[in-house]
Amino acid sequence: MVAATYLRPPTRGKFMHILVSLLGVLGMAIFILWRIQQAAYLAREVADVAGSAKGLFRRWRWRRKVNASPTDLIEDPREAASVLMIAVAQADGRISDTERQVIAHQIKKFFGASDGQAGALIAQSEWVVREGIDPSEVMRRLTPLLQKTTTSAQRGQLIAMLTATATADGIQDEMTVFDISRFAKQLSAGA
Repeated sequence: MVAATYLRPPTRGKFMHILVSLLGVLGMAIFILWRIQQAAYLAREVADVAGSAKGLFRRWRWRRKVNASPTDLIEDPREAASVLMIAVAQADGRISDTERQVIAHQIKKFFGASDGQAGALIAQSEWVVREGIDPSEVMRRLTPLLQKTTTSAQRGQLIAMLTATATADGIQDEMTVFDISRFAKQLSAGA
């Protein structure tokens, strides 16, 4: 009996270290998987924060555009010139047919536009100043754009276009003439 009890403990110990090793490897695998899961969660959180920041910037930019005046969104100097002519023509309350014809003629002459393009540009410009914005305010808002995007010769043409529009129906509003004169000085000062 002594031999049987003596043989049993070494057999049991032989498997015990294998079992402890397997448990250690299993524990390490679980720990590694848990860390990978935490890293993935952290990466998702970082991506969400980055997406939120990007979305915040987009929302801010969109709100700025929505709350901006239509004149602030103009980037083309030809469109700016058309808006200015419509604002000058509208200064006396309404745009006469003569003023509309003069504006269309100026657009075709200086921009090389077709009849359809001139009509579309006039319609778009009327929409921009649809609420009867004061011509001096439109001029103030568009001055920086025109200073950046036009040459001195083009600025002279623009002043001639505005003067032709202001005098198109034979009635010359002194305030509009003064606004055009001040606008010409502002444009030349920024050159």
